[in-house]
Amino acid sequence: GFAATMEQMAGLSWLTGHRDDQPRIQRGPCDPLAGVHAAFALLVAMAERDTSGRGQFIECAMIEAALNVTAEQVAEYTAYGNLMERQGNRSPEAAPQGLYPCAGHDASEHPQWLALSITSEVQWEQLLAWLGKPPWAGEIGKTLPERRAHQDTIDEALGRVFAQRDLGDSVEELVAAGIPAAAIVDPRALTDHPQLAARGFMEEVDHPVVGRQSTMGAPFRFASVDRWLRRAAPTLGQHNAEILVELGYGPEEIEQLKTEKVIGHWPEGV
Repeated sequence: GFAATMEQMAGLSWLTGHRDDQPRIQRGPCDPLAGVHAAFALLVAMAERDTSGRGQFIECAMIEAALNVTAEQVAEYTAYGNLMERQGNRSPEAAPQGLYPCAGHDASEHPQWLALSITSEVQWEQLLAWLGKPPWAGEIGKTLPERRAHQDTIDEALGRVFAQRDLGDSVEELVAAGIPAAAIVDPRALTDHPQLAARGFMEEVDHPVVGRQSTMGAPFRFASVDRWLRRAAPTLGQHNAEILVELGYGPEEIEQLKTEKVIGHWPEGV
C-alpha cells in the first residue's frame, strides 16, 4: 500500500490535529514504520534459520505495521469503549504541553517557537519557581488532572510570558532548571546542534557535481567504526566505463553504446 492511505486506514490521521479542526495527514510515517517492521521480521527469520536450519517466507503488510503504532486507541475502544480524540499539542500524560511563540523572529521573519512539556509535579513546581510563583498558579493545583483541567488558563499565562522573552535564553534557563523544553528548529539549523556535532553525525563526502558536502551519517554508533560514509552516492552512469571494462568491453564498444544511448550520464547530476 501507500503511506498516505495506510495512515488513514490505521487511524493515525484521526488522532492528528486539533480537537476542533479536521484530521491531518502525517506526510509518510508509515513508509519507515513498514521498513523497520520488515527489517525486524528479517532478523527473526535469520535467527530461526541459524537455530533450526529452516528458511522463512516473510510477508509484511504496511497496514499491520501501522496498526502496531496505533494500538492504544484500538485497545481503548475495544476494552473500555473510549473513543480517543484529537488533542492538538496536548497529552493525557502531560500538562501543560504545547508550543509557545517567543519574542522576535528568525532570519526569514518566521515566529520562533518554544516547546514545553510538564510530566510531573516536580517539574510543575520547577516551572512555577522559574516563573516567579505567579498568583494564578495557586488556583490550579499540582496534580496532573488538576493541571489538565486548567490547560487553557496555563497556556494563556505561558503565552504572555514567552511572548516577551528570547527563545534561546528561555530554553537554556528552563533546561537548566530541569524543565523539558526545546526550540522548534527549522531544517536550516538542524545540522548545527551541538549534540550532533559531538557524536559526529554529520559526515563530509566528495560529490562529482556539487563538490565536498556535509551529509547525515547512520543514526547509531559502533565502537569499531569511525565513519559510515566513504564516498557519495554515484551519479547516473558515473561508473559505466569502469564496469563495462571489467566485463570485457573495449573503448570503441563503450563509445558505440553511448552513441546508441544504451548508456549515458543524462540527466546531468543525477
